[in-house]
Amino acid sequence: MNKFIKSCKVDYMRLSLDITDEEHQELIKLNIEDLACRIANKTTAGLKQIIHPRLGYARYTRVPLFDPQFSYSASNREIPHLAIMCDPYSPCRKFLAIELKGHKYTKSQWYCARLFLEHILTPELYLDYWQELTVTKVDIALGSDIPLSELLFDKLHARKAGIYFNSDGDNELFYFQPKNRRQEIAVYDRKAKEKNFGYKFQANESTRTELRLGKLKIPLNKFLTEHDYLKKFNSIKSYDLNKIKDTGCLGRYELMAIQVMGMTPFLRKHNKYERTKFRKAIKPYLVPVINMDAIKSKWLKQVDSISTMDPFTNLSTSQKTKYKEKFNRTYM
Repeated sequence: MNKFIKSCKVDYMRLSLDITDEEHQELIKLNIEDLACRIANKTTAGLKQIIHPRLGYARYTRVPLFDPQFSYSASNREIPHLAIMCDPYSPCRKFLAIELKGHKYTKSQWYCARLFLEHILTPELYLDYWQELTVTKVDIALGSDIPLSELLFDKLHARKAGIYFNSDGDNELFYFQPKNRRQEIAVYDRKAKEKNFGYKFQANESTRTELRLGKLKIPLNKFLTEHDYLKKFNSIKSYDLNKIKDTGCLGRYELMAIQVMGMTPFLRKHNKYERTKFRKAIKPYLVPVINMDAIKSKWLKQVDSISTMDPFTNLSTSQKTKYKEKFNRTYM
């Protein structure tokens, strides 16, 4: 079963922290400015490239996470980095917002994110505010070795947008969005995206399934210990298209119709006997892409890495020393 799930990683995470103490606010603003100056002394980028007003915040900066490919003149779309925003213009926003971007993060990079936050907040305040650090948005990505063109999806009538096809006429992207509109699942051809966007990395998986959860209010410490959100992957059910073709139970145009509208709405056009017969015929070809045991197994490894952000996590002295020395040498 596990061969269908190659990885389960955070692709994007947004954290927020509500800080109302004015002395703490001033300290954080000064520390962010200090951080920007230190990085400017370590790089060829100008200070105005490193820190500036953006996205409704008076202070916006991006910092690399032990990745030498990061550049202040590029979007760094697939390079792990931290975007830090503080001092919002709108009183409705939290004072501090942090975005973890790029894919994928190593344990050292999660710890690097923690060290940046400790520098901004100070280690003492990071301890004090840890319980209040909140996940407000997260994208969780599953990597699979099954090509998207070989999958036949059950329920496409709930999709947010149309199905997208590549130049060969094969499926390239699907969107699923439930009624609550706070959850979206995108299934897409990983290698096609690499080609279309001109990325310079080599995708090591054929298909990616992203669970995108927005408008959350989950404390980060709870996010790391309670994983009920993973159950939302169960809304996807797919079948092996090639094996269904081999059975000959459906004609070419019937298969095309199912690929466009999904199996469930297609079967609604048939009587109960035909639906039962068809479901029985295709049941052996259900693909265990969304296998919760496999997902949880991979996700726990990711959680172990994220947990290095927890100031109460026990890391070996040698690990802490190694990470801190590299952090100070690279950024301070």
